Amino acid sequence: MFEQAAQEDGFLIIDGFTYELPRKFNPFMYNYDFVRRENNKIIDEPDYVEKVFHLYKLHGSVDWERDNDEIIKKSSVDKPLMIYPRRNKFEQSYEPPYFEMFSRFQNELRKKNTLLITVGFSFADKHIFTIVKNAVKNNPGLKILIVDYNIDQEGFKDFKKDAEKGQNNIMLLEKDFQGFTELYLKQKAYSDRFFEMQGDRNE
Repeated sequence: MFEQAAQEDGFLIIDGFTYELPRKFNPFMYNYDFVRRENNKIIDEPDYVEKVFHLYKLHGSVDWERDNDEIIKKSSVDKPLMIYPRRNKFEQSYEPPYFEMFSRFQNELRKKNTLLITVGFSFADKHIFTIVKNAVKNNPGLKILIVDYNIDQEGFKDFKKDAEKGQNNIMLLEKDFQGFTELYLKQKAYSDRFFEMQGDRNE
């Protein structure tokens, strides 16, 4: 869905895969960016292309497939490379390419002025819960917006408790995806005022 939405709106995705065919997973692709090459620039600084984002699929994807030692991205696969709900789910997250995805996700949460939005995620995956919980605790520049149709679920208990204590970088919004997008689009863009406005409404 992210790829389809990006294509419709002209976004460029850096997803960890090479751009030549067949597209192979190479984590160093995340270190690259898109810049404009112009010979008439006055200032010798990179002119970064707008509408570019990184995509980390922590649990794999329906268009990934393992081919011997390579991980290939293609339109049609026989055995999608994904982490399914099973007993060894946690152990699988330490295998490639998942480990690289989790590591980079963790690094992103350590950066200043970062916003994490979760929609319909119950935090039942303990390893993801631990990563996010520690990031919220140790990074004052991180804000988290949890969106779900039922914010009284067990997985949100710790976040809800912290928010009620006055931790102003956590917000829980009880809406389904459509309700959230309608509200978010009215803001035009995310800002701290979004947290303030929703806090006022929730009171």
